[in-house]
Amino acid sequence: RREKEDGGRERRAREREERARARDKTKAKRAAISRRSPSPATSSSKSKRRRKRERAPSAEAAGQTHTANTTYFPSLESRLWFPFLLILVAIALAPPPAEIIRESSSIIEEISKVIPNGEALSLSPLAFVDKLASQWREFADANLTSSFETFYNLIVNEDKGTDSIRPGLAAAAMGVRKKYPIVIIPGATTTGLEIWKGKACAKAYFKQRLWGSMSMFSSLASMDSSCWLEHMKLNLTTGLDPEGIKVRPAEGLSNVEYFMPGFWIWAQIVESLSDIGYDTSDLYAHPYDWRLSPGRLEIRDGLLSRIKHTFEYSYEKHKKPACVLSHSYGDTLLRYFMSWVESDKGGKGGKGWVDKHIHRYVIIGGPMLGVPKVITAVTSGDTSDSIWLPDFAPYFTDRSILSKIGRAQWFRTMSSGSAMLPQGGEAIWGKASKAVDDTSANNNTAYSYGTFMCIRGDTKRFGRKAKKRDCVPLSVIDSIDLMFNRSGEETRKNFDIDEMHSAYSNLQVLGKKHRYKRTWGHALLEPLPQASKLKIYCFYGVGVPTERSYVYKYEEAGDRLNIDTSFDDPGMNIDNGIQYADGDGTVPLVSLGYMCVEGWRSKKLNPASVKVTTKEYVHDPMKLSLRGGPKASDHVNILGNREMITNILEIAGGLDVEGRIHSKIREMAEKVTRIETKSW
Repeated sequence: RREKEDGGRERRAREREERARARDKTKAKRAAISRRSPSPATSSSKSKRRRKRERAPSAEAAGQTHTANTTYFPSLESRLWFPFLLILVAIALAPPPAEIIRESSSIIEEISKVIPNGEALSLSPLAFVDKLASQWREFADANLTSSFETFYNLIVNEDKGTDSIRPGLAAAAMGVRKKYPIVIIPGATTTGLEIWKGKACAKAYFKQRLWGSMSMFSSLASMDSSCWLEHMKLNLTTGLDPEGIKVRPAEGLSNVEYFMPGFWIWAQIVESLSDIGYDTSDLYAHPYDWRLSPGRLEIRDGLLSRIKHTFEYSYEKHKKPACVLSHSYGDTLLRYFMSWVESDKGGKGGKGWVDKHIHRYVIIGGPMLGVPKVITAVTSGDTSDSIWLPDFAPYFTDRSILSKIGRAQWFRTMSSGSAMLPQGGEAIWGKASKAVDDTSANNNTAYSYGTFMCIRGDTKRFGRKAKKRDCVPLSVIDSIDLMFNRSGEETRKNFDIDEMHSAYSNLQVLGKKHRYKRTWGHALLEPLPQASKLKIYCFYGVGVPTERSYVYKYEEAGDRLNIDTSFDDPGMNIDNGIQYADGDGTVPLVSLGYMCVEGWRSKKLNPASVKVTTKEYVHDPMKLSLRGGPKASDHVNILGNREMITNILEIAGGLDVEGRIHSKIREMAEKVTRIETKSW
């Protein structure tokens, strides 16, 4: 008790001392204020503020508890200064657009006429600056405003370039109006995929995008990479959903317009279609799960039945057939649909269904004879899109998307790959030292595109000796054999491919050992429908380096087979082990154009003599545009090509479009014909 009383006395004494010090400070402040002699007008308000501060407890009196529980919230300025600084640095370091440079150069030239060099030398620095400024102001009003607007349009609206009017408004001004309902079938990878059911590691992502939109990046960042890949893979045995996982495509027209905010896909075409009168009542889109083959899309999602219903509903409502716009894998899907819908084993629409419901069909960048990168993706998880990524296999399991084998296993579960395997065998893709798309530099050499794969390293197990290039050459047929040997029998079954030991057709669609169980969707095997009123338009880009053949390296230790990124030969268009040819950056030219200029001229594959128009667009990108600008024609960005959009509007409005060929596709097609007749 005595100790408590003594402690209480000491505490009260300290408190008295603190109050005395506080009173002394207050008196000192009052004395200082009185010495400053404030004006009568402000003394009352200042005294009020002073009394308010005096009534407030000081930090010392309040102790440390208050300061310890205080949270610091930075001001708006302190939070914005860093991103604002980054923007300023980016603008300062960015090269000015060519238009501004030309404008500024002309202004400086005009000013130099007003201030000759001799006069400039005679003026003092200050007088010269004054005169220069006065001359600059005269030109600024007339020129700099338009230059800034040009710069602003290039940055904010860079994909439309400096032309202020979009194709839809221009077409509307010329009197183009909608005529046929439109059905859009998008391409592979451009449709967003949402998670509807998942494992414990993905419970927090219900109905969020695993593919497409910004949520894809958030899920990749917060999910374990093996968890993300587990949900993106399909069951290798069935080709459908893995147990306990359900991933579905996002629906609606908006899902095909943008892949993510700011990254358009069909948005510019949809916007221009709206300019000539279209809206959701006559503009339909069918997003789909691009991982599945057309047959499995019908089994799991009923996609083909829903597409059939769309055409029938549209015809019932508008009393006219539709115009179809397809891109990339969407072309394979639509051609599969046209065979399915009239078949008794499919949609049971009967003969003439296509002729009644589809009047015009626009194919944009269709991989009709396949894509080489499918073979490398399934074999080793490599393509030109991912070749720059390091292989994280030593650090991650084969269940991670960051390892090559993880990516390869993902591609093997995607049955859509079967529809995009290179078709036509050696007649289309070449053999050993000869291919129809060889150039003068590599024709009849060891660097022919016909050598689809050339394998270096430990080559004994391939049963052949290395040739002139110090590698074992494989044709496209040999490469497909190798792909199935390394990926396993399950992949072959998932791709709906049977073994066969005799030539399936004179073009050897897949080779002597393989054939498709069903020919629907395969351009060299399945004829176009009996639809005499149908018109087909083949639109695609040219002039873009496109992967065509590959240099591989095999390491027996670890049984590793990967693209040899150390191999370069600029003279033969080989970079990082990939040999490039003409195409649209994804699909080689021979696959884009052969069926359009030659294959569908035969009665066997075009029994109704459907009119086919081919138009090529030369890739002419703008240097300042991230997407290439209004003349870009690579595989995806061609959907923003102004000329092509204008042609689509003309077709949708009932007008016709003339064909145009820039490439050597006709010469290639002639060589294929000579191969078939054994004359090449």
